[in-house]
Amino acid sequence: MDSRGARRLDAQGPHYRETVEAFYRFSDAWLGRLRALAGPETGVLLLSDHGFEPEPESGRTGFHDSAPPGMFVVAGPGVRRGFRSDGATLYDVFPTLAVTLGLPLAEDLRGSPRSDWFDAEAWRRLRVARVRSYDPNGRYVPDLPSPEDSEIELLEQLRAIGYVE
Repeated sequence: MDSRGARRLDAQGPHYRETVEAFYRFSDAWLGRLRALAGPETGVLLLSDHGFEPEPESGRTGFHDSAPPGMFVVAGPGVRRGFRSDGATLYDVFPTLAVTLGLPLAEDLRGSPRSDWFDAEAWRRLRVARVRSYDPNGRYVPDLPSPEDSEIELLEQLRAIGYVE
């Protein structure tokens, strides 16, 4: 961006200075609504893949080259309340969700299930089965019930935007 463009962007700064904080408030309100609709017996995992830091150049956006790692929040039945989990990574999320959903844990996953996110009683109730791999050629196929019409529609929407094949 040239200096003229940077000056124009800086001049617009006061109009948008509170945008990110306002979006956080908006997102938090929606999360609260979703939690209320889902009920107290539903678990929730909220996570970001990276953090942000102030942009040293006003012409750039989305700066996170040396920002702190992302954050996550886990809530629901059996989750330890007020616990801060050090050392967890994005790679631990899927193995943890797999175990809590009763899916076998693939031995070739990079992360590990995080028992420290749960109280001891809740973790003891989970069974950790293992498979060698979730091979892309489809060697492991979980035994799942047939999807309902609403789930089929959701899958079609996810396919249309490229999230699933």
